[in-house]
Amino acid sequence: WGESKAGLAGGCGSGVRGTGRAGGSPRLGWQPPFMSLPPAVYHWVEMRTKMRIMGFPGATIKPLNEEAAAELGAELLGEAIVFGVGGLCIFLEYARQASNTRRKEEEQSSTLVGLQEQVAELGLAVETLDAQLREPALGQATGRRPRVGLGVQAHDPPPLP
Repeated sequence: WGESKAGLAGGCGSGVRGTGRAGGSPRLGWQPPFMSLPPAVYHWVEMRTKMRIMGFPGATIKPLNEEAAAELGAELLGEAIVFGVGGLCIFLEYARQASNTRRKEEEQSSTLVGLQEQVAELGLAVETLDAQLREPALGQATGRRPRVGLGVQAHDPPPLP
């Protein structure tokens, strides 16, 4: 990268209390070294990309000071949390939709099975009624129409006036 890791981190996270800048202001406190590295790398990549876009491919990039690194790290952490919550919401919505779809398919398949059973029962009833209507001996011997249906006897229609 052309600079050392300490140069990228801007002196952050060395673990030694004291002054971090020439102004003599105290440092923000002790930080582990890995806490200041992501903002420094992000700054380096961002600035390097901007410089290349503007036409300065070999420009050196000044490291971030400690306050700027802490602010950039907090911003990156906040964005990562928002992105994580958004991703979690999308995943949970997908799981909910999949569950609803599965439940609807199960309901449709059970309804379809019930309808198929009803069609089979009605088919048997139609065959039974057809067989009863085709029995000529019963209708001619008694002079009445054969019984049709579930215990309901067919009657002659009332005479017209």
